[in-house]
Amino acid sequence: TGPLSSINYSVTLDTWPKNAVLNTQVWEGRTEADRDTFETIATSAGYTYVRGVAYTTKITKTNFPAGGTARMFMSVNSSWITSLSDRDHTFVERISDDRGTGEVLRTRYLYTDTVKDLDYFAIDSPHGLSTFGLVQLSGSGNPLQLITLTVSGHVSPSTYSGSSSDSDSSSSDSGPAGG
Repeated sequence: TGPLSSINYSVTLDTWPKNAVLNTQVWEGRTEADRDTFETIATSAGYTYVRGVAYTTKITKTNFPAGGTARMFMSVNSSWITSLSDRDHTFVERISDDRGTGEVLRTRYLYTDTVKDLDYFAIDSPHGLSTFGLVQLSGSGNPLQLITLTVSGHVSPSTYSGSSSDSDSSSSDSGPAGG
């Protein structure tokens, strides 16, 4: 994903926590446990599958209040993005602390540093800090479109022509007229 990739984050809280500690771990790609979770989150949000995970960021909180709105700035090697798809398919997936839920967060493309070959993105996480993966997703993110595509894939057009060369006394019918 590039040796210069970066992540920067902040969180807005109602009160300042006392004796709070944030521990941040970042690794290239994803763990096996995260692989299935990222796939589940993507398909639940209407995407077809995860094309790739650039890196995963796990933020562990101690004595830290739940929630708050987090803002993240992430960068990744531009060639990693183009090798899988394009910037429009770049998202961040958030896995909740209890690992029971997750969400796909939209990225806002900021700019490309052509000297360092990095694309920079901004991300808002309304449910705070947790585990995040910078991912490339396939599909539209519209669950209704998946249903429509599935239904249209199983419904074939009628073969009924609507005309009869013989009489209408035939007892077999090939189906209703129309589509």
